[in-house]
Amino acid sequence: MWYNMLDKTPRHLRAGGDGITVCIAALCNGTKDVVVASDRMITATYPPIEFEHGIPKIEEICPYCVVLTAGDALAHADLCRLVRGNVSILSRPRVQQITEEIKQAYVAQRLKTIEERYLSTRGWKLNDFYEEHIRKIPTDLAIAIDNQIATYDYGLSIIVAGADSDEAHVYGIRHPGDVDCYDAIGYHAIGIGAMHAVSNLVANGYLPAVTVKMSVYMVYEAKKNAENAPGVGNQTDIMIIRNTGHQWVIPEQIKQLEQIYESRRIRQTNEFLEAVDKLPF
Repeated sequence: MWYNMLDKTPRHLRAGGDGITVCIAALCNGTKDVVVASDRMITATYPPIEFEHGIPKIEEICPYCVVLTAGDALAHADLCRLVRGNVSILSRPRVQQITEEIKQAYVAQRLKTIEERYLSTRGWKLNDFYEEHIRKIPTDLAIAIDNQIATYDYGLSIIVAGADSDEAHVYGIRHPGDVDCYDAIGYHAIGIGAMHAVSNLVANGYLPAVTVKMSVYMVYEAKKNAENAPGVGNQTDIMIIRNTGHQWVIPEQIKQLEQIYESRRIRQTNEFLEAVDKLPF
């Protein structure tokens, strides 16, 4: 009768932090500002489905701080709603403080999901399981359930990007609620297209000292490179975040970025072909 307590969901149908998406954040203007970008590919695990949504995936927490998520599209909704409520009553919280709020919400939501998935069908709460019920079930089953609780992946990776009055910041939150600061590197990406995006920024020698305009283009190019990964959507949303608030890059400006990208790509291709053709063998 204990069999149903173990999660038998096929692995390919479970949520995962490396979602079918790409989200990018990069510091710029001498680390005073930050540029973020994402596609619009949405993934949900129950039922399993993926599609390009009509609403941007960049979630505003407050005017100078946003969240981008990779993983199950349904997993972040309550989290962002809770954090926005908590932040709204604070007086100009710093980005690090907002990140801590998001981390706490992440951990709480993960534990709530664990309780619902593994324990609530037996009428148990998580604390009750460890304080009372774990001693009443067979040892091997107790170990198996404890292992599933400890290793359960909530299926969400998060970027927190924002600008305080003195400088901007980029944080990452990952399973099981660990926080990393990417200020020293200057950029971060999540989702299945993350490695493509980061490799492009590395190849271009990206530094936080670049201007806002150059950052917007280089982040756009990194996102375009990420489209080579399976499951990354073609639509692009970009936002510039300053300590005074945020600014969307409008569709007409996205078209300008696309024209620059195509011009640069074609020029590089032609120069490459000409250089190869001149090789002395």
